[in-house]
Amino acid sequence: RTAEAGQAGRDRTAEAGQAGRDRTAEAGQTGREQAERGAAEKSGGAERAQAAWKASLIEYETGHPQAALQWAYEAEDAVQRLPASASSAYLSASVCKACGQAESALGRFEEAMAHYHRAIGLQESMEGGGIPDLAITYNDLAVVLYEMEEFGEAEDLLKKALKIQTESYGPDSIALSTTCSNLGLVYAGRGEHEKAVEYYEKALGLQLDCYGELHPGTAVICCNLGQEF
Repeated sequence: RTAEAGQAGRDRTAEAGQAGRDRTAEAGQTGREQAERGAAEKSGGAERAQAAWKASLIEYETGHPQAALQWAYEAEDAVQRLPASASSAYLSASVCKACGQAESALGRFEEAMAHYHRAIGLQESMEGGGIPDLAITYNDLAVVLYEMEEFGEAEDLLKKALKIQTESYGPDSIALSTTCSNLGLVYAGRGEHEKAVEYYEKALGLQLDCYGELHPGTAVICCNLGQEF
């Protein structure tokens, strides 16, 4: 009986050890599966955000701001679920800009301004805050402020944009044309016609040098310039 009891004890100990190993293996497998699922969800989330953002841009460019806004908000929802990283911050800024441009096209300037401010905050927090993309966002927000007749704030943003673009590309780059033209709009809106003419002429010179007389952008600047005489 003693031998039998000893054998039974050893059997129970072996069974307990095996059960413990089984549970450890199961826990390890479960952990790996969860990690794999999490990675797949994160990857899928980034792909979903990028696809929705691109769809928003297409709808906006083809003249469908309401559809663009719906896609932009879907992208925003997806990007908010992503873990924090430099790439997700860049994507988030791009999505905020997409929301802003759609809201602006629908005449919802307060909402557009909030999205552009968020995009600027993200871009300024990234390494290399003077990147050319930031200058473009400054321009986008300045146009919204112009529509709201906040000319002083718009001028400040455009001067910042012009500084970034001049340092990045040089004073004679076509990249400066839109900023100069927008400064012309702001000064015209404020009644400062001499300054408006100065910046329109700068924008026109850059446009002519790059694209020539028959470009649509040249026509727009000529029209704005003509209104100042």
